[in-house]
Amino acid sequence: MADEITINSALNDKFFMEDIAKRKLFLNYDIDEQVFNSVGYWILRWNEEDKDIPVEKRKPIKLYVMSDGGDVIAGLSLIDIMLASETPIVTVNFGQWYSMGFYIGICGTRRYGSRMSTYCAHDGELGISQSTNKAKDFMNFYEELQGRMQKIICDRTTISAEELEKNSRKEWYMFADEACRRGIIDGIIGEDIDIAEVL
Repeated sequence: MADEITINSALNDKFFMEDIAKRKLFLNYDIDEQVFNSVGYWILRWNEEDKDIPVEKRKPIKLYVMSDGGDVIAGLSLIDIMLASETPIVTVNFGQWYSMGFYIGICGTRRYGSRMSTYCAHDGELGISQSTNKAKDFMNFYEELQGRMQKIICDRTTISAEELEKNSRKEWYMFADEACRRGIIDGIIGEDIDIAEVL
């Protein structure tokens, strides 16, 4: 059993290094502070490596996102890095972009999803256990945060502020065809783009 674990660990390390050499990153977990080490760090590093290369000649970064969401502040730190990246980032959905995973997914330079990929935009979860005044302060901050999150959607898709407001009180789920119509993704893998182009 110990030998099997050692072999699996060695294989995982080998595949990880092969993927890094190809600039492939995987975000397939609930988003927390780990997202900086596993994704943000590499985007920054590759931008540093590329600093003397014209943008159009840079090797793109491929970020495969399959996440139910997670910590908003940790997610926003990654989004800031992605939007600042001059090296193109292709985000790919073979599963689900939900909640903060949705926001990260739409911040790719180019974005693609498989036929049965799913998407969910919502207003997040909130829990407050504070004094009345501290709760008010937090709610004021949260309202500002929500406004900024909504702006990301409006800036990165064809969804209007009015349409977003209309759907803001529900869990807004959709499949790839609707996501494509709304500018969430640029195309559907196997229909608009060959799978080889996202591998």
